Amino acid sequence: KQLAAEFPTRPDYRQELARSHSNLGILLRETGRLKEAEAAYRDALTLRKQLADEFPTRPDYRGNLALSHNNLGILLSNTGRPREAEAAFRDALTLRKQLAAEFPTRPDYRQELAGSHNNLGNLLSNTGRLKEAEAAYRDALTLQKQLAAEFPNVPDYQNHTAGTFVNLANLSNERRDYAAAKAYLDQAQPHHRAALKANPRHPTYRQFYRNNLLVLVQAQAGLLDQAAAVQAAQTLRDLDWGQPGNTYDAACALALCIPLVEKHEKLDAEKRKAAVQFYGDEAMRMLTLACAAGFKDAAHMKRDSRLAPLRPREDFQKLLKELASPR
Repeated sequence: KQLAAEFPTRPDYRQELARSHSNLGILLRETGRLKEAEAAYRDALTLRKQLADEFPTRPDYRGNLALSHNNLGILLSNTGRPREAEAAFRDALTLRKQLAAEFPTRPDYRQELAGSHNNLGNLLSNTGRLKEAEAAYRDALTLQKQLAAEFPNVPDYQNHTAGTFVNLANLSNERRDYAAAKAYLDQAQPHHRAALKANPRHPTYRQFYRNNLLVLVQAQAGLLDQAAAVQAAQTLRDLDWGQPGNTYDAACALALCIPLVEKHEKLDAEKRKAAVQFYGDEAMRMLTLACAAGFKDAAHMKRDSRLAPLRPREDFQKLLKELASPR
């Protein structure tokens, strides 16, 4: 702050000050101090807007301004202000479209543009605007598939492509188009494999593959293929990382199949009841395995919305009580 005030003609000092505000905003956001985080983000945004206006030929200033809009959009979305979040995401999108068009040989600008499309798609999906969300995801996927093809040895591009396929699959599940969801997840697989082969221990690559399996469990349940749904859950369970969390997530995925089959239009009342019982039993079996493997967070299990379909069951309440009891 002192340097920026003492040397107002030095844009680099203002740029560094904006970066400090942004970094502080990230820390405050991650530690739950959201009001303070928003103030820090807005301070960064103000400085970056000034720099972008004063130096329109400096693409890095516009790129950082887009980043500030994006950070603010995520915070606004997470604090229940979707209209403001959408405006912030669209401001970032406009800037990133310009940069990608002006600098077609800069793959990072295209990837950042794809990220903006995905962020907007997530917001639109969460607010029920599924058709618009699909269009945003497809815009992201077009860019990411190009990048993955042009730079096959860059695992981030492979992973981002896989992630957008999973976003489209999740959207298809919401629409009860389970065949489309399964197709998207299949198309994601080679991109997951390429990313994980390049860096098997990368936490984001692992998480994106885990997300694929979570969505796949529900897609297979929607296709009325119980064996395939359980197999997908078992694949998640058997991943050689993140235990017992992966087993717990597999149980949650099976539990989420319960409301899906409970309302399935291709099942009559008797078959719906049987399917509900099947997925409830499978989810409880997997949840018991997770607890036996070391999952001990009773408070988390109690509030996890994914397990809501299991809460009426006596065996779930018994397991929860046992987990919460002092040993």
